[in-house]
Amino acid sequence: MKAPRILALIIIVLLVTAFSGWAQKQVSASDLKIWVTPSAYQKATGKAIAKYSEAPLLAQMVANKTLPALKDRLPDEPLVVGTAEEIGKFGGSLTAQATSKASWDDVVLSFLLDDAMILSNDTSQILPGWATSWALSSDKRTLTLKFRKGMKWSDGVPFTVDDVLFWWQDDMSNPKVTPSIWPQWMSGGEPLAFVKVDDLTLQIKSKDPYPSLPFLLAQYYSQQARMFEPKHYLQKWHATYNAQADDLAKQEGFDDWSKAFNFHKQFEPFPNDESLPTISAWRLTKMGTTEATYERNPYYWKVDTAGNQLPYIDKVVVLLVPQPETITMKAIAGDYDFICLDLSLKNWPVYQANQDKGGYRLLNWSSTEGNQAAFTFNLNHKDPVLKKLFNDVRWRQAMSLAIDRKAINDTLFFGLAVPRQTSVIPATTFFKQAWADSYAKLDVKQANTLLDQLGLAKRDTDGFRLRPDGKTLAIVLNVNNTADYLSISEMVAEFWNKVGVKTTVKEMDFNLFFTRRDAADFDVDVWHLGLAMEGSLYANPDRWAPYGGENRPGPLWGLWFDTKGKSGEEPPPVVKQIKTWIDQWKTISQSDPQYKVVAQRIYDNYAQNLWSIGTLGLVRQPVIIKKNLANVPSAGYHGNDQGFARTFAPWQWFFR
Repeated sequence: MKAPRILALIIIVLLVTAFSGWAQKQVSASDLKIWVTPSAYQKATGKAIAKYSEAPLLAQMVANKTLPALKDRLPDEPLVVGTAEEIGKFGGSLTAQATSKASWDDVVLSFLLDDAMILSNDTSQILPGWATSWALSSDKRTLTLKFRKGMKWSDGVPFTVDDVLFWWQDDMSNPKVTPSIWPQWMSGGEPLAFVKVDDLTLQIKSKDPYPSLPFLLAQYYSQQARMFEPKHYLQKWHATYNAQADDLAKQEGFDDWSKAFNFHKQFEPFPNDESLPTISAWRLTKMGTTEATYERNPYYWKVDTAGNQLPYIDKVVVLLVPQPETITMKAIAGDYDFICLDLSLKNWPVYQANQDKGGYRLLNWSSTEGNQAAFTFNLNHKDPVLKKLFNDVRWRQAMSLAIDRKAINDTLFFGLAVPRQTSVIPATTFFKQAWADSYAKLDVKQANTLLDQLGLAKRDTDGFRLRPDGKTLAIVLNVNNTADYLSISEMVAEFWNKVGVKTTVKEMDFNLFFTRRDAADFDVDVWHLGLAMEGSLYANPDRWAPYGGENRPGPLWGLWFDTKGKSGEEPPPVVKQIKTWIDQWKTISQSDPQYKVVAQRIYDNYAQNLWSIGTLGLVRQPVIIKKNLANVPSAGYHGNDQGFARTFAPWQWFFR
């Protein structure tokens, strides 16, 4: 046996041993408890919260009379959060990472977004958030939400149903602001109806039964900018409320009021407006070119079991570092208090070797990604030759069969990932192993045969295949410069070059990546495939559709559906069929036998058509945590399904 192979085996043994040890002794995110109110906490535990306390920073502001007293800032009954290890201490600044102002990194996804309800770590249950109750009518057409009484925005203004109606009527339903209503807010081809019962009671009504709607809200569609916005703050940029809105917009350098409104309302991934109110644990106070600074929200509506207003940490600083190599160097140097999404398992030995020097501990969470890097061909391509090729399923079958997934796994992930096609994870109740295996086995001979059958048998002098028009067949992989996309893409490009398809990799930032995808201006997009667990799939099945979601082979099909045929490109019958099934699935309760039947139709379609080509899934996610950062669960599911680290409750993390 060669020395490098022996070394690789030693590393694998060490990794497996380390993973096993952690699993035996660590606190899991699923162990964290939430009680909807202090009275619910007392009823469940027999313990009462005698008084409420606040951070010294806020207490000083109260003493200086620059902030109201705590009793006037907390809601009547705050949400009660259990702690992972112990009651924490106030103070400190946490440094985290993002690749750019347009990127969705762990802090943005986990620290700065709050929902009406939240999915449990395994996505099987719906837990309370800013809503104190939710109830679906017997016909599954009306969802009633109760708001938390006395809850306030970060500037002290009450948070009420009017903030939802403002978002719905003046943003989502106004074509000058939002061109079309998002499909999640449609039922039976019609928009949902948002009805105010009183200031703290909202009803959402749908034409068809919509039993998955509570899961949708809990999955992340009840967050700021997705279901509510601060009406009191944003209305001055809206023409409905301010006759001089256009004049104000032009003073700020915008063409009209709608552009100014969209600028100021932006909340995710980073706000444009440093004064935009929020209901989240931390509020933006400074947005620079190299970092963003967030400070604690003095009106935050969660407390721990001792009555301490959360969060414990005073400040969050997000460093904007785009280069993967620089991120790795800063991580092992101990420059981050918490970093996760931008770490790769391939660098595990490096992270492990530098723990003491960097002053951090190394964790691994269970990734829920259906695929770590999925390759999506543009089926709306402007080049008619490529469009015809890409839309032939034999092309996608051939390109999938040409990928050596075992080599990727062994080279980049120490053999610890699972080679698989784009597929939901095995824990779902309707999973079929055939989906994960579909055209996922290396078969170069069959790949070449299929490519020859497509009329690509002739080659140029360099050995690359010729298109039917005589040009060299060449494709470009658009790759966002984060995580493992680049290294996996480079290996896939080698495999595709070997079967005669000239393949190059083009690295680009997050913003350009999605701009080109939405415009159908790409050959192949490389992106992960999240939302692969039961609750989040049920909440948002469109995210896997060939016309929607992040892995989108037909962005112009989605535009055609959204505009009811006025724009975009009409999809083929097979795509119309999958949309029918997806729309049907949303109307079926999980207890109905048809729930599993329709789900399997949807994902049978996905496996048969290879709308995206997968490589590896179920990869462990490295996590670097400073040694003195406490209350961070060491185990649990981490992915888009959970809102990444959100179910790890960062508002109860603290520095010892």
